Amino acid sequence: MKGDTLNRCMQCGHTYSEGMPRCPFCNPEPEPPMRIAIMEICDEVKEVLLEKNRMYGDSLANPVNIFHKGSDLDGINARIDDKLARIRSAQTDDAEDAELDLIGYLIMKRAVKRIQADRKGRAEHGVFE
Repeated sequence: MKGDTLNRCMQCGHTYSEGMPRCPFCNPEPEPPMRIAIMEICDEVKEVLLEKNRMYGDSLANPVNIFHKGSDLDGINARIDDKLARIRSAQTDDAEDAELDLIGYLIMKRAVKRIQADRKGRAEHGVFE
């Protein structure tokens, strides 16, 4: 900022604001434990979702509708309801897996909505797949 006094790091040579306790380039602040946990859990959920998508394809976004005749979002909502019922009644041996599945379904629901909005936007502009 204008008028800031700058320090020069003796280790890396970068300049940084005098108000900062250390050089942010070679001595960044350590991540708080909550941020680390959030990043690790998000990475875990991402890996599980990508692996399941690789194994099962886009079955949530493009269901075969043999028994279920509702929309893809209705199908996801039904799975979310089932997962919540299992968590509430403790029908699952591993609550963490049920929570991970629930998080996954909620992310997939957002992904399906985004894909639908993209398709709708392209169709409105005369662009078809």
